Amino acid sequence: MNGLTSLLKASRGRLLAAIAAGAVSGLGLAGLIALINTALAAPRHEAGWLMPAFVALCLCVFVARALSEAVLVRLSQSLVAELRKLLARRILASPLRDLESHGHHRLLAALTEDVSKIATLLTRLPTFCINAAVALGCFAYLGWLAWPLMLAAIACVGTAVGGFALAQRFAEGALERSRQASDDLYKHFVAVTSGTKELQLHAGRRRAFVSRWLDTSIAAVRLHFVKGMTVFAFAESAGLMTFFGFVGLLLFLPSSWTTSDPAVLTGYALTFLYMVTPIEVIVGLAPDFGQFKVALKALDDLHLSLEPVAPEHAAASAPSHEFQSLKLVQVAHTYRSEADDSAFTLGPIDLTVRPGEILFITGGNGSGKTTLAKLIAGLYAPEVGHIAVNGQTMGANDAHVHRELMAAIFPDFYLFEDLLGLDDPELEATARGLLSSLKLDGKVRLDKGRFSTLALSQGQRKRLALLAAILEDRAIYLFDEWAADQDPVFKRVFYREVLPMLKARGKAVVAITHDDAYFDAADRHLKLESGRIAALDVPGLPRPVVSPSSFIRDPHEVAFAAHSGPKELTP
Repeated sequence: MNGLTSLLKASRGRLLAAIAAGAVSGLGLAGLIALINTALAAPRHEAGWLMPAFVALCLCVFVARALSEAVLVRLSQSLVAELRKLLARRILASPLRDLESHGHHRLLAALTEDVSKIATLLTRLPTFCINAAVALGCFAYLGWLAWPLMLAAIACVGTAVGGFALAQRFAEGALERSRQASDDLYKHFVAVTSGTKELQLHAGRRRAFVSRWLDTSIAAVRLHFVKGMTVFAFAESAGLMTFFGFVGLLLFLPSSWTTSDPAVLTGYALTFLYMVTPIEVIVGLAPDFGQFKVALKALDDLHLSLEPVAPEHAAASAPSHEFQSLKLVQVAHTYRSEADDSAFTLGPIDLTVRPGEILFITGGNGSGKTTLAKLIAGLYAPEVGHIAVNGQTMGANDAHVHRELMAAIFPDFYLFEDLLGLDDPELEATARGLLSSLKLDGKVRLDKGRFSTLALSQGQRKRLALLAAILEDRAIYLFDEWAADQDPVFKRVFYREVLPMLKARGKAVVAITHDDAYFDAADRHLKLESGRIAALDVPGLPRPVVSPSSFIRDPHEVAFAAHSGPKELTP
């Protein structure tokens, strides 16, 4: 993943310093082994002069090891935190259509399982570096004792590493298949949480779901993961046996093949036995490295945007009072279904959205209404044609300018518990008044910009989302079947009070609706059939004149309405 590479490069200085400290620690440990070997070979009364060196090496190893581990722990945790932030930002910066094609379950798996696997490896990076330094220090000491034997030791270790690498390729293939099965498992987990009611109401469906989908995916994840980890376990054990095999050869082969110096033999045997632990730790990290590579590949397969997210000051780049028009010029967009390899094309569409005007979009299911809404909102980029704001064509780098004009509520809207991005303390009084007008004040309180609860019915949640949208004070308001979950009273409030209020304040309103009893509330009516405009007309019916103040009753709201009321529009 390019992002992780960039993070590692940015932390290169700290990483090198920590590795250097780890290397000092490893060399110090090798020095201690050498000193202990020398002390064992020397007469007892002559070993006393080695004590100062022993104490100095112990202090050196302590300081270097603690420093290296502390720096690497801080570094690894910083990398994990930055990776999580980077991944979340790239998801937010990626085209909505791409994210929809991946599905929520794959994004959820990336944010949880993949980041967890990467985090596991990064958090164990200190252990790897320190033990690698210890092993290198021990090899340096072996070379000092007898370099021909060290070459034989390197050949022995190289053979073990080569065999382990071959086993690792098979194991990583099994781990990758386990990770692919995890995507399906996360999809089924989403079904468990989102489809609980439907599954509880139908025993046959529930049994089929559990046995055919859920259990099958769980078994596939387990089977491939166990295969991969079993291969790692056998390869790890075989590699460790290679070390003991080398020690056995030193001890039992004729001295003419090895060495006749007892001190050298003792030093090699002692050092190799000591190296078993750091080598075991390093080899034990191989599964983490394998899962790390699989997780990186899964993240790369998502093809998340490499573009930076919109600048933080983007909200100021398109103030609502400057909005004059939004035009779709010969816009077309094709929706491809991976399930049945079919395609649906919306367009070409020519449409102008103007301030102070209410536009209704109607049409049958599958006619392209929501796709058109996402194009108007700037969430989809047109494949053909272009979109212009105030006569200026919106390119790929202008998407944030386009979107900052919009306040939208879609059927699958997400309701935040805070009024995020609305930091004006004066808006809280307005929000409390709107809670009263929307008959939510008995269920929800607002304290320091946070709603007391979101445990509401779908209709109430939509009314709360409407409150947040009104407070955003955007140039264009887009509602996709907002009134579908409302009772007749609030349908009337929406069509006869809210929409006229927004129009009176100079807002452009685009509403997808099937409520033909309120078609007369629109200034224009666009009907879609099979992705094409079948009719675009002005109803021409008399509409009741509704004062925005009939919806806004709180004194703070009246002040807010006056402040945000109709503006002088540019012709």
